[in-house]
Amino acid sequence: ITLSDTDGNTPYSRITAGGGDLVFEADQGDEEGNTLMLFRVDDSEKMRLDANGNLGLGTTSLIGNSSSIYLTVNGSSLGGIALKSGDSTQGYLQGSGGTVTLSSDGSKNIRFDTNGSQRMNIASDGNVGIGKTSSSLDIDGSIFFGSGQQLQIVKGGSGGKAMNIRRRTNVGTLIQFDR
Repeated sequence: ITLSDTDGNTPYSRITAGGGDLVFEADQGDEEGNTLMLFRVDDSEKMRLDANGNLGLGTTSLIGNSSSIYLTVNGSSLGGIALKSGDSTQGYLQGSGGTVTLSSDGSKNIRFDTNGSQRMNIASDGNVGIGKTSSSLDIDGSIFFGSGQQLQIVKGGSGGKAMNIRRRTNVGTLIQFDR
């Protein structure tokens, strides 16, 4: 199916099929600049794809350019992406009211990886592992507090240690109090 431009110019668009593929082509021959593909439902635009590959859902104001490609999602009160595996929802990335929320669905963990390795894990019970795969707060590094902040160590329940200070090597000072 070939669709000709209504203003008499030479650009045209096509819908073709072959080898099991269905292909939609806008501005075949690249006669016009910055061509858009618009998807309308019930007389309202729902999706827009620009010539650079930026895709917008629920918006006509796309973010991005030819070197920075974006998916822009806009809702009247919340814009978000649902992440699914098979038919099961795994989590959401949402933006609303000045807050960006990354959330898991049900009792799933949220994991952060860099360079192909897990760097931080937030377990479904809220425990955090940083630099470790464990699900309790276990930090491999330093903790710094701002002015007026304090460190509190509180142990609930009976038995066991409230605090255990140990080092991984036998080199250096174990604990030092400064004022």
